[in-house]
Amino acid sequence: MSNLLVRPATQDDAATIQGVEDLAFDESYRLFPGILNDRKGYIAHATETYRKIIADKDGDQTWMVAEDTATGTIAGVLRFRKVDDACAQPHAYISEIPFGGEETVRFVNASILMRREVMKNRPHYHLQTLATCPAFQRRGVGSQLLAHLTNISNTSKIPIYLQGSPTGLHIYRKHGFVEQGPTVLFPVAPGQEPDGEVVTVMVREPQHMNGAA
Repeated sequence: MSNLLVRPATQDDAATIQGVEDLAFDESYRLFPGILNDRKGYIAHATETYRKIIADKDGDQTWMVAEDTATGTIAGVLRFRKVDDACAQPHAYISEIPFGGEETVRFVNASILMRREVMKNRPHYHLQTLATCPAFQRRGVGSQLLAHLTNISNTSKIPIYLQGSPTGLHIYRKHGFVEQGPTVLFPVAPGQEPDGEVVTVMVREPQHMNGAA
């Protein structure tokens, strides 16, 4: 999309960011089963969490949005954080997550340990969220958001780490991410049988302008 502006999110974008996530990830209840009992409460909690992240300009997390300048619509969102050393401190087990369940706790702790195992003491950017509003999918929105982060990575010479779902692996490969082998079993909703869906660890090393690593 030629009329797309990738910019830092403002606090006024927090509710829209949550809305884009809600539309893009139609199985959020698998990770946050509490949604099924208190959807309004979850939306309010997520929106306030994102607002605080955006307001904390000195923090290590960043939200970016892709705005359709013709309409002012937020077409996609991206969140990442700068990590100096994933193993600087011993892993503190997380025992409770708002709106989560036992599967959520297992998944989050396994994900943290996996990142520590793969990145060890290396500084890196952790790509946490990439979501495109369904009305804008297949129009290059995700690629433009990813290009913003990969440019930061190339300039700073710091790699990017992510854990991707099966449906998103193709776009990450397109932007130079490489599977590292480890996977983490994705949570299932309460009462559902495990379906074997996994998220895959991928890393993109910084590149020179000519594309050479």
